[in-house]
Amino acid sequence: MVVRFPIKYLVTPILIFVAFIFILTIQNPYIGIKLQETENGEWQITSIDTDGWAYEQNIRIGDSVVLIDESDPKLASTVKTYGILEQAHNITIERNGTVMSYAIPRELTEEQFEVFVMFPGIIFLVIMAIAAFIVIKKPDHPYLNSLFFFLVSVGLSYVCGGASSQGHVLPELFNGAAFLFVPYFLLRFLNGYIQSIGGTSIAPPCILRLFIVLNGLLIVMEAVFTLMRAGSAYEIVYCSLLSWFVIECAVCVSLLVIAVLRDRELLRKAEIKIMFLGLLLSFGPFIGLYAIPKLIVGTGWVSAGYTAISLVLLPATFIYLISAKRLLDIDFYIGRFRYNAGLAFILSFVHWLLDSILSHSPDVEIETLIFFPVIIMILLYIKEMLDYRFRSLLFTTTNDFQSRLDQFASHISTVMKVGELEERLIQEIKQVLGIQAVSLVEVDRRDFTIKLIQGYDRYPTELLTDSLFHHPLPAGVIEVLNKGAIVLAGERGEKRYVVWIGDKQNGTSLNIDERVWLQTLSRYVSIVYENLYLIQGLSDEFKDTMNKQSERNTPPWLMRFIFNLQENERSRFALDLHDSVLQNQLYWYRRIGIVTSDFEMSKELRQEMVAIREGLLDVIHETRSTCNELRPSLLKELGLVESLKHLFHTVQLRGNFTIEFDYDEFDTELDYEYTIAVYRIMQELLGNAGKHAKASKVKVHLSIMPQEVSLFYRDDGVGIGNAKMDGDLNHIGLTGIRERVTSLEGRIQFSGNEETIVRIWLPRMFTPDERHP
Repeated sequence: MVVRFPIKYLVTPILIFVAFIFILTIQNPYIGIKLQETENGEWQITSIDTDGWAYEQNIRIGDSVVLIDESDPKLASTVKTYGILEQAHNITIERNGTVMSYAIPRELTEEQFEVFVMFPGIIFLVIMAIAAFIVIKKPDHPYLNSLFFFLVSVGLSYVCGGASSQGHVLPELFNGAAFLFVPYFLLRFLNGYIQSIGGTSIAPPCILRLFIVLNGLLIVMEAVFTLMRAGSAYEIVYCSLLSWFVIECAVCVSLLVIAVLRDRELLRKAEIKIMFLGLLLSFGPFIGLYAIPKLIVGTGWVSAGYTAISLVLLPATFIYLISAKRLLDIDFYIGRFRYNAGLAFILSFVHWLLDSILSHSPDVEIETLIFFPVIIMILLYIKEMLDYRFRSLLFTTTNDFQSRLDQFASHISTVMKVGELEERLIQEIKQVLGIQAVSLVEVDRRDFTIKLIQGYDRYPTELLTDSLFHHPLPAGVIEVLNKGAIVLAGERGEKRYVVWIGDKQNGTSLNIDERVWLQTLSRYVSIVYENLYLIQGLSDEFKDTMNKQSERNTPPWLMRFIFNLQENERSRFALDLHDSVLQNQLYWYRRIGIVTSDFEMSKELRQEMVAIREGLLDVIHETRSTCNELRPSLLKELGLVESLKHLFHTVQLRGNFTIEFDYDEFDTELDYEYTIAVYRIMQELLGNAGKHAKASKVKVHLSIMPQEVSLFYRDDGVGIGNAKMDGDLNHIGLTGIRERVTSLEGRIQFSGNEETIVRIWLPRMFTPDERHP
C-alpha cells in the first residue's frame, strides 16, 4: 500500500523558506559584475548586467578590480564560487592607472526591489494560493499533486532568482533544482489531466525517467562545481542547465502536439487550448527573449527578471480554468463568498450604526469598510469548516440530523411495502425528536373522515379537521397547531397521509434544525409513497388481468412479458450456478487429484478416491450442461442454425433417436427474442420425443420466407392423436409451445395420429443490422 504524504503540510515550510530567501535578497543590492582572472593575475570585468547597481556607476567592461572589501578579489566568496562580484560593501577599481573606490549601498535599489522582491513575491503568493487551493480541495485527483509541484517549482525558481544572482549558495542550488523540474512536473500533470478528460497518456514512462536522471546529474554537477569553487568556469554549469531546460520544454510541447494530432478530440477541448496558450505566454518570453539568445550570442535580449514577469499569466490561466469549471466547481465557493460577504457587511453596518450612536460621530472609519468585514468573513468561513469537521463529534447521533437523513434514505431505499415505510417513519420521528405521541393518519377529503394507520391513538381530531380537509398542504410544509404540528407524508387521490407530532417533553415547539429535518424527511417519504403506490397499482392491475383473462385470450404482450421474465431468471440462475456450484465442484475435483497423487495411501483407498473423482467429474459435466441449457451462450455468438446443430448433437448422444436437420441455406440472423423462442421450442419438442413419444427418428426443417420463419417438426413416436384424446397436451409440453408461439403473434398447427407433426410460422423480425443495411 502506497502512503501519500499530505501536501497541505508542505505549504507552511515553503512559505518559511521563501521568507528566508527574501531576507537574504534585501540585505545587499544586486551589483551585476562578472569577473575573470587574466594571465598576469588581474581580475578583469567581463560583463555588467543592465539590472545591476554597477551599470549606473562609472564602471566599464575591461576595468580591473583591485580590492573587494579591502581584500584581494580572489578571497571574495562569490568570486571564488561563481566568478561574480556580489555581497560586497566597497570595491576598488583600476582603469588605465587610475584607481577609483566605490561604496556599495546596503539595500536594493527601488528598481531591483520591484524585480527581485515585489513581483516575485506577488506572483509566488498567487501561485501558491492557487496550487494549495486546488490540491486541498481536490485530494481525490492524484494528478493535481503534480500540478502543485509544477506551480511551486515555477514560483520557487522565480523567487530564488534574486538571491541566486547575488551569489547566495543555497538559493542558487534550489533555483537550479526547481528550474530543471518545472518541465518534468508539467509533463506529469498533463499526463494525468489528459487521461482524466478521456485522452491517452502523452509521455512514455521512459521520458519521465530520463528527465529525472538527467536533472539529477545536472543538480549534482552544479553542487560539485559550487563546492569546488569553480569561479568563472561556473558559467558552463549555468549554460548546461539553461540548455537542458529549453530541451525539456521543447519535448513537452512536442509530446503535447503529438497527442493532439493522435487524438483529434483533444483539439476540440477548450481546456487544452487554454492551457497550451497560457503556458506559451508564460514561458515564451523567458525562453525566446532570454534563454535562447543567451545560449547563442552569450547574452539575453531582455533580462531574465523582466521576462519572468510574464509568469503572472500562469496562475491567471489556472484561475480561468477553475472559474470556468474546468478543474473545480468554483460556483460553490463564490456562492459561499456572497453569503458570508452579505452577512459580514450587514454586521459591519450594524457595528458602524451602534458606534455612530454611542460616539455621536457618523464618520466611516477604514476598519468599518475593510478590516471588520474581512475578519467577519474569515470567522464565518472558519465556522463552516469547524461545523463540517466537528459536528459529528459535538452532537450525538440522534441530534446529527444530516447523518440521520442519510441513514433513513439508505434504509427506505430497500423498502418494498407501504406498511413497512409507515412503520419506519414513525420510529424515526420518535427516535430523533424524542416524542412518543406521533400518529400517522389517513384523511379522506370526500367524506371528511380520519382513520389512524399507525402510532399514537389519542391524536387531537378536533384540531386536525379544518387544516386537513380545506387547506392545501404541500409535502414538507409543517403547520403548527395549538397542540403539536402536522406534516404531509403522502397523497393518493382524495386521500392524504398526514403525520401528527405532539409537543416535546420540555413543552417547546420544533426548532429550526428539527423543522428542516422534518421537512426533508417528509419529502423523502412522499416520493417513496408515490412510487410504492404506483408499483402496487401496477401489480394489482397485472393480477386482475391474469385472473380475468382465460388462457386462450391472454394478451400476447402479457405472455411475451412472462416468457422474457422466465428467460432472464434462467440466465441469472445459470450464472449463479456457474459462478458458485460449478467452481466449487472444480475446486474439490482438483483437490482430490492433488491428494491422490501427493499422499501415501492404500491401494483400495486410492481406487476409491479415483472413483469419487471420476464421479465428481460426471457431476461437473452435468452441471455445465445444465448451465448451457438454461443459458445457451452460443446463440448470440453462433446464431440459430449452429446452436441447433450443437443442441441436436448433444441430444443424440443422450437419446435413442436420430435427428435429420434441413435448413435450406438459412443464413438470416433473427432478433434474439425470436431466436431464443425457436431454440426453446426445439428443446421442448426433443424432450417430448424422448420421454413421451418414444421416437426413433426426428426430422426438423427450418426455412425462411419473405415475411415469416417456418419450422417443421416430425417424429415417428406414439403420435399426438392419443394425447389430444386423453387431454394430455399440457403434460407433454405442447401447451407451453403454443403459448410461446402465440406470444410472438405466430401460428402453430399440431397433427398426426401415428406420428407427431408440428408446424410453426413466426413473423420475421430482423436484427438492427438487417433493418439498416
